[in-house]
Amino acid sequence: MIEGYDGGALVAWALASIGGAIVILLWGFGRSVDGRVERWAASRAVPLTAEPRPYVTRCARSSRRWRTAAVVAAWLLPFAWTAAHGSAHATLDVRVVASMLLLGYLAAVLFAEIVAARRLPRGRGAALDTRRVDQYVPRLLFAWSARCAAASVVVATAAILVIDPEPGRPFRVATQAALAVASVGALVAARAASTFIVSRRQPVVSPELLRADDALRSWSAHSCIGALLTAQLLALSQQLNDV
Repeated sequence: MIEGYDGGALVAWALASIGGAIVILLWGFGRSVDGRVERWAASRAVPLTAEPRPYVTRCARSSRRWRTAAVVAAWLLPFAWTAAHGSAHATLDVRVVASMLLLGYLAAVLFAEIVAARRLPRGRGAALDTRRVDQYVPRLLFAWSARCAAASVVVATAAILVIDPEPGRPFRVATQAALAVASVGALVAARAASTFIVSRRQPVVSPELLRADDALRSWSAHSCIGALLTAQLLALSQQLNDV
């Protein structure tokens, strides 16, 4: 029994958590990705001929499943956290849950990209052309990530200077510093993740398959940077809320 909950409320919460997780899993794993693949290809002018279609479909299915697993983990996190502590007072802030969701989503994107790299058919060798990140991702996204990191450092510095000397000051100072470091780390991770995705070796296969693979790289890089930028904004909002 969890302190602070009666039996009926606890059972209702457990059923809602587990039932919701099952619904999310059925939605993510059971639905066909054909319509999504068609819309994705049409929006990026990628011709879905007989060769690239199976590859794009496998990548889309793998991406959806891993991202679904990340959403399920974030959905179950509040109940699991409270149950592990055995008290209704051990609740998670909504920003923590959102951050865990974004981190899981990011991990799922990266893992799906690694799986996609291994599923690309073997060619006669590796393409030797040099790829730059700015060919796949606009510089503006990195600029906004850098601005968020700089703002986080400025807010942390100002907050540390103005926080009143009270019993909770060390914790608040540590929180501000940790969030600023995390925001700077997200900036570094955004560049590292996109570089990893873009620079992955590409075998020499048909032009249609290469075009589809390039579009998938760009999509994955945008997803990673978007997730990290959102996490930076959440960290900055938490810092401002604590000032």
